[in-house]
Amino acid sequence: MNKYLATLLLLSFFSLSRTHAQESYRVNYKVTYNGKPVPSQSPVVIGNRQETLITSNAILTNTGSIPYQESVIDASNSYLYTLATLKPGALIAMLDSTALKNQTFELTNETKQIAGYTCRKAKTTVNSNRIELWFTNELPLKGSPSVLGSKLGLVLEFSRNGDYVITAEKVEKTTNSPHLVLSQVKALPLVNALTYNELLWKSRYTTIPVLEKARLNFSGETPTSDSLLAFRQGLAQVKRIKFPKFKPGSRIFLDVTQKSLGDAYDRTGTVFLIPASKIKTENGKLVYIGEKGKEKDFAIASPGYEPNVELMRFFTSFGAGLAQANGFQIKGKEWAQENFFRQEVTDIASLLSGEEIYLGVQIENYDAKGHLVSANLTIHQEETASTFEKVIPLFNSLDVFEAKGDELRNLFKGKEGLKMTFTLDKPLKNARIRFLTTGHGGWENGDEYLRKPNTLYLNGVKVFEVIPWREDCGSYRMQNPISGNFANGLSSSDYSRSNWCPGTITNPYYIELGDLKAGTHTLQLIIPQNPDEGPSYSQWNVSGVLIGKE
Repeated sequence: MNKYLATLLLLSFFSLSRTHAQESYRVNYKVTYNGKPVPSQSPVVIGNRQETLITSNAILTNTGSIPYQESVIDASNSYLYTLATLKPGALIAMLDSTALKNQTFELTNETKQIAGYTCRKAKTTVNSNRIELWFTNELPLKGSPSVLGSKLGLVLEFSRNGDYVITAEKVEKTTNSPHLVLSQVKALPLVNALTYNELLWKSRYTTIPVLEKARLNFSGETPTSDSLLAFRQGLAQVKRIKFPKFKPGSRIFLDVTQKSLGDAYDRTGTVFLIPASKIKTENGKLVYIGEKGKEKDFAIASPGYEPNVELMRFFTSFGAGLAQANGFQIKGKEWAQENFFRQEVTDIASLLSGEEIYLGVQIENYDAKGHLVSANLTIHQEETASTFEKVIPLFNSLDVFEAKGDELRNLFKGKEGLKMTFTLDKPLKNARIRFLTTGHGGWENGDEYLRKPNTLYLNGVKVFEVIPWREDCGSYRMQNPISGNFANGLSSSDYSRSNWCPGTITNPYYIELGDLKAGTHTLQLIIPQNPDEGPSYSQWNVSGVLIGKE
């Protein structure tokens, strides 16, 4: 039990020895789901005519996991105080003066005996869930293991949809009255419901900040430090982060918030990581080095060199955040002020857990004002013993290393496309490639607007082929206030594209390869890239990592 409420109950015991004690009861409940016990859940209600504490046996015995919640009912006013212990010694509370009063029930004439008391049945519906409550008025307290139904009396059985059932096992008198708990709770500084829910929610996971309101623009004026680097004239910022060791079964999510500060166009954004040992800086520029110390500016893994790993690819919209919205309004709708992208990246957890790396965000743009970006990684624990898989970087053609010449944009102009080898020291079980691909460039003859097959060969055998294409771009019209509007009634942001839409994430393809033997393997990716047309050219941005269990 948290130290605060434990102290209150101790005060209660001494208070009862000095004053006339109200008759108090403790009710222990059991939980079943589809008829099977759920021992991890063990609600407890302790109360009298004045007040009721709704807690659990795990909290009372100090075996519950933090954060946890408890409730205190002020019976005389039908007030509900909800308390959350976010971490040891950190307690927040909120008051809801209407939650109990506004509950409505259909009372029936059905009765049955539970724990030796006659109970009456009440019914209600909550969020499409069918709720049945069995309550008694034969005891001098009001309460419920779920708060719901507390104003009726003491709820001894709670049933949700007939499969999740909480039933009283034991009702006994107790000297551990919640007396004085209510007065102490009233003395706490209370927060409103929005603040309470936000603090409780955020306490359930760990947040690792990456960037906080960073400006990604084409200026060359972005400051750098030992832990934060800017490169490509300010288009990218990269932060050095030492990650904690993740517990097995953790899920990892990445979120990015972006708004335009002046750039009105849709741009390619990428979040990527690089091991800290592979980085050096020269004049504020990020340089990636191989094990032999050679600087390399290409996208394909080779002995002594690993390309960076792409966690997320996102696309800015046409000017989300720009107030002027080019004077075009849509009746009954409002333009988005920012874009929010969130994606699970648990597959690459082994590259993060316990490691020191550089994690970066880049938005390709040529605007002096650019974009405002925040990014975070969040770690969410689950009750599973699954281990993280091995991740092997293969290729990444997004230019975040200031590659020289046209090597990256011309990767697929030859008949062989992107061809490489990789070597496994050990066999890899259930291997798969996490593959991201988007086409860009040109107008009606550019690969941004053309359906092009992406074909992957492993050791000379075709293992995957897809035509990456998005036809849902019109769904994101309100993310694109500065998008051009044409005579045919369409906006530029409406048009279908090669696997991306302005204001969205591009999801990876997973290419299942089965078990791979140790040794050297050949990988080939072929995309029929369109030729240049004057100053206009097509380009394919691709990245891939190999994932599996050793």
